[in-house]
Amino acid sequence: MRLFPELVTEMFRRVIPVLLIWIPFDQAICQEPVPNQGRLAIEQFRQGSALINGFDNRYEGVKGTPFFVDQWLPGRLEVVGSKEIISDVHMQLDVFNQDVYVRPDAMHSFFKMESEIHFFELIQNADDTLKFYQVDASAIHQTLHKKYYLMALWEGDNLSFFQLPFKILHKADYQGAYATGDRFDEFQPGDMWFVYNGREYQKVKLNQKSLIKLYPELKNNLKDMQIENVEDYVKALRWIDRQ
Repeated sequence: MRLFPELVTEMFRRVIPVLLIWIPFDQAICQEPVPNQGRLAIEQFRQGSALINGFDNRYEGVKGTPFFVDQWLPGRLEVVGSKEIISDVHMQLDVFNQDVYVRPDAMHSFFKMESEIHFFELIQNADDTLKFYQVDASAIHQTLHKKYYLMALWEGDNLSFFQLPFKILHKADYQGAYATGDRFDEFQPGDMWFVYNGREYQKVKLNQKSLIKLYPELKNNLKDMQIENVEDYVKALRWIDRQ
């Protein structure tokens, strides 16, 4: 019965090499190391793929104010429908929202004017009083607010010249690849200019070309005038008002 030992020998000869191959492979699978989460997170951070949750404290708040003048100024005003001049008040003009705030001198509180104003004045000193008129937005072809306050720079017999002071809020921009780096919101001032002929307001620029466009029949005279600022424009309008 030598067949059985020979059969066993043959089986071992064939099976053992297979086992030797399979066992290391099985061990490699069973012994694969668990990834180190800390190392993985660090690697992701280095590669810029980690999501980091935290508070971005680069925002620096708001610069400036919405007001034409930052402090309360003595003033007086006339409400539409009344000829009485209201005085003994301090006032502020919010040129961002186009609102007027009034603080009666006899009170410690202030309020926003809801009544329609004909005009109001801010008294900076004895020789410097700023006069404003309320106009509907449609009169000056604006749409952001329902009303606006025009400051009178000069008023003649037939013509008047007005400035519309306003402010816009420039938002902070410090996030993203194309950010400007501004870490604060900022109220930024601006101006528009209008000539009023007794019927309508015409928006203009402080230059000769704009005035010639408004009065083309006076081109030959206006082209010889230097017009670069408010004083030059008022001087030219005074001349036009006498024609």
